[in-house]
Amino acid sequence: MFKKTSLYFLVFLIAGMSYACNFSLEKRRPESVEKNLPNREVKVVSDIEITNQALKVGKEIVEVLSSALSDSLQANTIGPNCRIYTEALDSLQKQYLVSAARLTAMEKTDSETEKQVFEAYEYNVENGESLGSNIQKENGGAVLLINEPIILNQSMCLSCHGEGSAASSELNQSYKQDAFMGMWSIRISRKEIVKGL
Repeated sequence: MFKKTSLYFLVFLIAGMSYACNFSLEKRRPESVEKNLPNREVKVVSDIEITNQALKVGKEIVEVLSSALSDSLQANTIGPNCRIYTEALDSLQKQYLVSAARLTAMEKTDSETEKQVFEAYEYNVENGESLGSNIQKENGGAVLLINEPIILNQSMCLSCHGEGSAASSELNQSYKQDAFMGMWSIRISRKEIVKGL
């Protein structure tokens, strides 16, 4: 009888301790895994959705960079050759996990894809075709290269880049209003685009 009572007491004690310690037979995941679980969900998205999102992100980045360039021009704080690689560019690269650059005919790139896109923009200009956004796949589609043409659409740009200006003769380039000057080149991971959908 004592053994039976002891056995019941022992079972009751173990059950009580398990309940008190929030013991469960189900496996628990660490909190860090739980936090990142939504990022690991399988998302079914089409190439069109990815392309549209990438173009949207590219346009947002270009708007901020163009605005920073305009602000620098108005404040007369622009660096040589319109360099705006400042806090705006660094912040955008961190925020969107991208690399971004401004390319002109004077600036050389090692990327064959960028060279081809630049040449296509020049071809379109020579043949009176319109210029627009462009997206290319690199590294087997793991990286998306987004390009936006840079059009001289601010009259203050002509003070340096217009015909007869000191800088234009130095740079051996002179532009007219609404001329193609170069392109924004933005690389972003396809994975980051999908995570944003």
